Amino acid sequence: MSEQENNNFERNIFERYKLLISARDFHYENFNKWLTYFYVANAAIFVGYIQLLISKETGNNGFDIDLASKGRDCNLNSV
Repeated sequence: MSEQENNNFERNIFERYKLLISARDFHYENFNKWLTYFYVANAAIFVGYIQLLISKETGNNGFDIDLASKGRDCNLNSV
């Protein structure tokens, strides 16, 4: 191998090394963000699944958030 080929080979290895280090740093910087997205997505799927199970057991659609009907069912004067 000539001197010039050897220098090009070493430069190519160094460029690859810098690229690998920058990719590693990118993953280190974004790991916590990706982990948060993963946990939020899993929690949303879990809550949706539990909501479906509850709605099948109770026979209602699971989206009963009508505050007027809830207030009518509560007797606040008995306190």
